[in-house]
Amino acid sequence: MVADCHVEQHCSFVNVYCYFDDSEHAQVNQSTMLRVWVRSWSARGWKPRILTIRNAMRHKSFAAFKHDYREWPRLAQEVEKVKWLCPVETINFSLTTKLYKSGGLTHARPYLSAGWETSSLVFFENIHDTEVIEHCGRAL
Repeated sequence: MVADCHVEQHCSFVNVYCYFDDSEHAQVNQSTMLRVWVRSWSARGWKPRILTIRNAMRHKSFAAFKHDYREWPRLAQEVEKVKWLCPVETINFSLTTKLYKSGGLTHARPYLSAGWETSSLVFFENIHDTEVIEHCGRAL
């Protein structure tokens, strides 16, 4: 799953985490994708939290991986003790925190795969143009 609840029982909010790369390795339009991601999760009652290179740099092993940017999300995740990272390409169309806490379906379906139109979470792999997401026929 994609969430980490700070207080497992009776928590009043649920955090969802992603890693955002604002370095030269970042994909084109990633900051625009991040805004859409935050909007989609916030609208359903989640608290989006964004991890960055600054989190990864606090990891005791960062020096060994400082040139391997693919490891930075893992390092940031370990430093912050986050169980799961949600890709910025995973858009939340209907998974509320209430549904999640009651054991609701949390599987993300790939965009244009069978059943994506009704899935709570949709993974827009290799979609870097937010126009595709915003005009896919589903309300953010």
